[in-house]
Amino acid sequence: MAQHTRKPDMLRELWEALDNDPHLVAECLARPILSDKLLQDLYNNDERFHGELKRHAQAELSQHANPSEMKMMDGKYYETEIILSKGTEVNLHNDQQLQERKMFLAEKEWNELIQKLSQDLDGDNQMNAEESTALLEMLPEG
Repeated sequence: MAQHTRKPDMLRELWEALDNDPHLVAECLARPILSDKLLQDLYNNDERFHGELKRHAQAELSQHANPSEMKMMDGKYYETEIILSKGTEVNLHNDQQLQERKMFLAEKEWNELIQKLSQDLDGDNQMNAEESTALLEMLPEG
């Protein structure tokens, strides 16, 4: 806990308030966090609450495996257009962007999104800077 804290001074104060007793610190600080994580995990994986919805979603996915068929699935479907901006369109109000389902990103945010999507879709095969730049050049600008 001490090695990974973002606020070592606050953690030190908490330890001092608990008389530097490791058992008391574990009881007061660690146990609630671990309990909460355990409860969330149990709830998230509980078939009684999510089983029917999970089976329905899996059945839908088996019928509509292609992403272009997502519009035919049950539920709400939205598409958001993400646009690389050179700084002019970013001035739109966030409400207007959400209403039009457009998101204008500066180049730094764009690159971060590309890296995240690359990780999510390809696992460990991240795009290098050259590949990311090549992709940026192929895409239309806002």
